[in-house]
Amino acid sequence: MLEEEEMAGLSYTSKRGRRYGRIRIGQFGLDGKTIYLNIGYAETKKAERNQQKILEFVQDLEATKRSGRKFDSEQLADLQKYKVNNPRLIEQLEKHGLLIRTRSNVTIKQLIDECYELNLQTSKHRTARNYREAQMHFVRFVGEHTLIADVTAGDVVEFEAKCVSDGKASTTIGNYLKRIRSTFEYAIKKEWLEQNPIQFDSKKYKMKKSSKTEQLQKQFCTAENLALLLNVDKH
Repeated sequence: MLEEEEMAGLSYTSKRGRRYGRIRIGQFGLDGKTIYLNIGYAETKKAERNQQKILEFVQDLEATKRSGRKFDSEQLADLQKYKVNNPRLIEQLEKHGLLIRTRSNVTIKQLIDECYELNLQTSKHRTARNYREAQMHFVRFVGEHTLIADVTAGDVVEFEAKCVSDGKASTTIGNYLKRIRSTFEYAIKKEWLEQNPIQFDSKKYKMKKSSKTEQLQKQFCTAENLALLLNVDKH
């Protein structure tokens, strides 16, 4: 078995007759088997150099985890780069516990996806999809790789202004904001955030009755008509 302090190592195997790289990490799965991270084919010098950089990144994560330190600025920059260019690597690191989701590394797209999966278990699929569609308008505005810790009240104000300039109805804008706010409430429950950045005046987005509707209500909801309806009910 691997020694407790042994670091990750890079090895190659044959896959479909091609050279394939994988990283053995210095821990074992629940079944006692060695854990490997699949990092792709290595058939050029450039691919080998990229995989060597991934190995160094993983070794750095292992060292950070063992020491109990927080990520430094360089690690956060590397992490963000791999989230954009190699999301599958990030998924594998999270799956095997080398990378724990915290307020420092959860993107808004990851937050939306996790809430969507939960909604599929507790709501009708159509309802879950509708919620996700509404939330994705804000995600596309701020950028799906934006960290949830970086979302500000200013982003909300700018999003509202963009929706207004696009001709969105006030009730539609309110719907977008309410649903993205509920998603950030989930992040607070997970202790990824301390405060919800999605703040807005909900009164602005309540559905207003048209003047025609109000006139019809005044015309028909009279004391005489109500008395007539009550009298009909008695008979």
